[in-house]
Amino acid sequence: MELIVLGSGSRGNASILKYDETTILLDAGFTLREITGRIAAAGYTADEIDAIVTTHYHSDHINSATMLGRKYDIPVYCSQSARPYLFKRARGGFNNIRVFEHQFQIKQMSVTAIPVPHDATGTVAFFISANSRMMTLATDLGSVPEELIPYLQKSQVWVLESNHDPDMLWSGPYPEDLKVRVASDYGHLSNTQSFASVEKNRLDDTEAIVFAHLSQENNSYEIVNRLIANQLKQKQGTKYYIASQDHILTKISW
Repeated sequence: MELIVLGSGSRGNASILKYDETTILLDAGFTLREITGRIAAAGYTADEIDAIVTTHYHSDHINSATMLGRKYDIPVYCSQSARPYLFKRARGGFNNIRVFEHQFQIKQMSVTAIPVPHDATGTVAFFISANSRMMTLATDLGSVPEELIPYLQKSQVWVLESNHDPDMLWSGPYPEDLKVRVASDYGHLSNTQSFASVEKNRLDDTEAIVFAHLSQENNSYEIVNRLIANQLKQKQGTKYYIASQDHILTKISW
C-alpha cells in the first residue's frame, strides 16, 4: 500500500491510498483547482482515482468531492447523513453518489466505516485492508470509541487526529462556545488524547502513525514533534509523521 496525505487541517483534508490497481481518495476538502494540483504534485492524475470516500459532510472534507467526481467520472461514497450535503454541492449535476454501509468494497480494497463521535451526524473513521495491508484513518472525533480500538491495533498505519493543545485552546482567541465544542467528546482530539491512544493501543507491528488535522490556531508542528520526542521515542519500530495543512506529506509505503 501507498499513502500520501495531500493535506490535513481545518482548511482542507485529502489523502491518496493506493494498492496495486486500486487508487482511492480519502476526503476531498480542497477546491477543485487545489486538489487536482496536489494530486499531480504527488505523482498521480485525477483520472487514476477509482473512488472518492468521505468521512463526513463538513466542507473541509467534501469541498470538491462532487466536482471532482463529475469532471473525472469518479463515484463518491458517503454516509446517509452526508448525502444531502453532497447533492447540494453538486447542484443537481452529479448522480454518482453512493451511500456506504458498514462494510463495502472498492475493487481490491475492503473498507469498514466505524462511527465516531463528532459534531456532524454520521461521521466515520475508515479501516481499509487489501491482502495483508491495513490502515485506519480517524481525523475528526472528540473521543476514541471502544469500537475503533481493535481496528487501530491491527493496522500497520494510522492517520490519527491530534487537533489541539488544551492550554492553547483555552487561552486562545476562540469564543467560549467554540472552545467548549472543540474540547467536547463530539469535537476534536487533543494532543493529550491522541498520544494517550497511541501509547495504549500501538502494537509492535505498527509501522507508521501520522498525526493529522492540527489546528492552526491551537496547535503547532513544534508542539506535536516535541511530544513525539518526549513520549514516543522509546517506542521502537514505528515511524511518526505530522501532516501539514499546506504541504504534501512524504509517501508512506508498506
